[in-house]
Amino acid sequence: MIGSLFKEKRSVGAFPIRFFYTNTLEGFSLQSAFSVSKKHFKKAVDRNRLKRLMRECLRLNKDRLISYLDEKDLKVCGMWVYVGNEAINYLQMNKAVNKSIDKLLAELSNPQND
Repeated sequence: MIGSLFKEKRSVGAFPIRFFYTNTLEGFSLQSAFSVSKKHFKKAVDRNRLKRLMRECLRLNKDRLISYLDEKDLKVCGMWVYVGNEAINYLQMNKAVNKSIDKLLAELSNPQND
């Protein structure tokens, strides 16, 4: 399943995060995984903190995305990837997640979605 996320090359994002996704037929309306590069963040504590921030920001902002997916009867499976080189704070992460959700909603509502 994870391999197909990156094969399809469907993604949206707002620096420093990117959401790679694919439509699916089973499971919940939104299934998410989180990843932070070991290359840029050597310490596990730093990687875990960024993943925790991404999860919390998504938890607080996913309502409009879930309601849109339920309304259109869509199911999306994806991975949130932190692509930045430096750690950011909660406010910056929240802004990036919100922008990513906005871009995802715009792309999903686009009828020429390949």
